[in-house]
Amino acid sequence: MTKWKVTIIGTGKLGNSPKMINEIFELDENTIRDLSNPSTKEQVIKGLLLTRLAGVEIDVNKLGVNREEIRKPIIKNETLKNVGKSAIAGAIGGAIVNKTSKRKKERKVEVKEDDENITSFVHELSHLHNLSFANDVNDITNKLDEIYYGIKSYKWKSASGHKKESIINENNRCLTKCLNKYKQGLSILYKTSDDEEIKKQYNRKLKWLKLKKAFNKYGLFIGLFIVMLILAIML
Repeated sequence: MTKWKVTIIGTGKLGNSPKMINEIFELDENTIRDLSNPSTKEQVIKGLLLTRLAGVEIDVNKLGVNREEIRKPIIKNETLKNVGKSAIAGAIGGAIVNKTSKRKKERKVEVKEDDENITSFVHELSHLHNLSFANDVNDITNKLDEIYYGIKSYKWKSASGHKKESIINENNRCLTKCLNKYKQGLSILYKTSDDEEIKKQYNRKLKWLKLKKAFNKYGLFIGLFIVMLILAIML
């Protein structure tokens, strides 16, 4: 599973004095999804900081959260490495763990999905293509992550020949709106930030989403084309 370096920066309050916050965590992809979800974001941040800054009063709106995909662990100590699973679960009553388990079950259902089980997920994603971006790097990247993780587990589908063609088309349009909103946010990020690494990071995610859309809808045709191309080269 992909690991992420998450840096939380800002100020809190310890007693009557301000407390600078600059903490780095290594988190798994499931916890990152909860961090990108508006309904659980505050719980995740408070749960994380509780493991490092007990007693510090936190206002999540005054904190910036930066995410970076990593290939190697940044924390070698096994106890600290598991902070995203054990400490957070204890701090917020296991809500994230329960939600993660639910997602795993949902993924299993999705793999076995057939025509009869296709349902509309527009209501679950409609808030994403209505997001607005401020001219602030943290706001833009947080919302780009929200869109990315919000639609990552959904698929565009070919509606041709399906019994529920209208639902599939509706779902596809919703995903495309979310993808277009991501493009809009990325364009604003390019105008707002001078950090080339952040731009590349979020541009890679856009390329992945575009590739996902192409293979979801036209994977069979792409596969046949590649096979025919290989045969033509061999002959």
